[in-house]
Amino acid sequence: MQLRWQLGLFGALLACAVAVLAGLYVGGGTDASVPMRRPQDPVFFLLVIGIGLLVGIGMGRRLERPIRTLASRIRAAESDQVDLSVDAVASPAVVELQRALRDLIARLTEQLGAEQAENRRLHVILDSITEGILVTDADGRIVRANEAMRELFDVRLDIAGRLPVEVVRNAAVGEAIDRVLETHAPMSCEITVGASQRSLDVQVAPIAASQEEEPQGTVTVFYEITRLR
Repeated sequence: MQLRWQLGLFGALLACAVAVLAGLYVGGGTDASVPMRRPQDPVFFLLVIGIGLLVGIGMGRRLERPIRTLASRIRAAESDQVDLSVDAVASPAVVELQRALRDLIARLTEQLGAEQAENRRLHVILDSITEGILVTDADGRIVRANEAMRELFDVRLDIAGRLPVEVVRNAAVGEAIDRVLETHAPMSCEITVGASQRSLDVQVAPIAASQEEEPQGTVTVFYEITRLR
């Protein structure tokens, strides 16, 4: 039930209670020939209830208007610059809500900026490593890969969300990643790729705080051992 109707119902009940109490304490006039609208009369009773209902609905609409305005502005915002200004006649509670929302948006914006900066640093670190690195999620799908891994397997398209076997094109790598997600233990294998038959030592490890916890994903490192072979 909307706030306006809740307040309207409350106003009607309050008016009803006032009318009942008035009927208990207000007596009739001394002259019975003079018509007098008593609180016990049905018309007077309904009139009081109607006035209470209208007053409650009006108060509810006044309270709802700034809240709905804030909600619509937040939904329509396309950036962190959200207009949270409210009418000068807004109640103190709505003004307090506005301040709380403004503080929340500021904290979320700061947190998002920190996460984006951390992701950029992570990309720089991964791309600076000469070995190929492939990171997957808990479902075994690719989250990110560094530049060395892309060059190693001649990857040019976006591979996020794909299965490793679609990129590496070697069943042993996909099986090793699936096995690590099941056992929570590191695994290794050796594969040969490319027309030049390049030998790669593949090390797969789970991403988890401990072996008992479910892995959040895996990280796979490709070491080229062609010269060693």
